[in-house]
Amino acid sequence: MAGDRWQREAAAVTRALGAWPFDIVGVELLSVSENLVFRIDRAVGGPVVARLHRSGYNSLIELESEHAWVDSLNKGGAFALARPIEASDGRSHVAVDVSNGDRRFVGVVGWVAGQSLSQTLDAETSSARAADWYRRTGALLGEMHNQSAEWEPPSWFQRRAWDVDGMVGPDPLWGRFWEAPGAEADQREVLVETRDALHEALLAFGTGADRYGLIHADLYADNLFVDGDDLVMIDFDDAGFGWHLHDLAVSIYDQGCLAWFPEVKDAVVAGYREHRALPADHEALLSTFLLLRSLSLLGWLVDRRELDPTGEREARDLVSVVGRCEAFLSGDDPFG
Repeated sequence: MAGDRWQREAAAVTRALGAWPFDIVGVELLSVSENLVFRIDRAVGGPVVARLHRSGYNSLIELESEHAWVDSLNKGGAFALARPIEASDGRSHVAVDVSNGDRRFVGVVGWVAGQSLSQTLDAETSSARAADWYRRTGALLGEMHNQSAEWEPPSWFQRRAWDVDGMVGPDPLWGRFWEAPGAEADQREVLVETRDALHEALLAFGTGADRYGLIHADLYADNLFVDGDDLVMIDFDDAGFGWHLHDLAVSIYDQGCLAWFPEVKDAVVAGYREHRALPADHEALLSTFLLLRSLSLLGWLVDRRELDPTGEREARDLVSVVGRCEAFLSGDDPFG
């Protein structure tokens, strides 16, 4: 069934790509997550990447705004990025009917050579080397936050807000994590109490320009590619307005269960401070934002049942997330 669905979606992507001046010789599904991502092999010019966007997640103006920020980051060559490729008529995205009225957008970006940072780390045995990768990641985030603070978006610019409501409001951007279908009553109680406590903490922290602005929001190791000496950023699909600490927490979250995590955590902060101030009282909230990432990922599964049809991943994540919430509510560091 899933295979039939992806074949339909691949066919839809191929139809949409008629708007680009490509002579296509191959279409390969690379990943299924927020969007479906395809490698598109061309007869001339090498491969590119096409994204079939999830229905209802980003409007056309939000997708065009994503391209506007990526284009601004590209100017001057300070950042290595997967660059958007416009259709022949200048459109950034093309709408296509997938099936039964399911109309979605397709966009194209350049191919990124090398391998993901997650693949690089999988082969890494040195904690010092791992820490160095995260020092570089922190530096990249500091530079990016400086750019976004200085950049003036066009008047039509529109992206989501990873603010209090977006993270722990009644309808968070990535789903109502406290309504995880597999949660027992006592687990739901812990999740709700944590949500309410985090709501107060985020309101108290505030959204001053020194802590809040335009962020990537999903720059973890799968969305960074190692290409020679460059760390290349990809997938700005979740970009929006949020806390800088959100980006820092997301970047290291998937290392949280590894022995070298304390070194990685220190390294990303040190790298960030090479380019942008991070006061000690802000740094003290990094574990809070790591917990927010835990909750967001649980909500993401609640909203995307097709990616976890058996509920196995949710059941596994629920145990660890509730444990971290209990530590937080007790005044302990959930990632200490």
